[in-house]
Amino acid sequence: MNGLRDAALSLRTIADLAGGTAHLMTIDEIRGYANSRATVAEEILAGGPTDSRSILADVMAELARATAKFPTWPTDPLHAVAVLGEESGELTRAVMQAVYEPHKGGREQVREEAVQTAAMALRFLMSLDEYEYAPGVQHEQLELSL
Repeated sequence: MNGLRDAALSLRTIADLAGGTAHLMTIDEIRGYANSRATVAEEILAGGPTDSRSILADVMAELARATAKFPTWPTDPLHAVAVLGEESGELTRAVMQAVYEPHKGGREQVREEAVQTAAMALRFLMSLDEYEYAPGVQHEQLELSL
């Protein structure tokens, strides 16, 4: 953990030192990056949102919440993976907004969606032995005429 503490202090120092030349865009980018990395390192040291125990606890709490709200799970693996895909899509949207529309969301929304996606991945995995791996009923389609 001392290495992380040193890294956090070093990155914070780099960010602080870059403040004197803020008129250079590349320095602003360096300062932003250094600050974001320092924040992550500090959160890990404090047992915060990026700490693995905190992450796993949040995923398990979300799994319990989701299971209580929706106690059944699809037996058809294609429907089950669609539920997981829907959560993954929400995570993708949250990341896109954090990057390109930061006024709409940020790290907290990304983390929330990542936790929900992880919980749904666990639900998917928990049912591997319950899935009915069989093709669904299909029908013939008429040819499209233009």
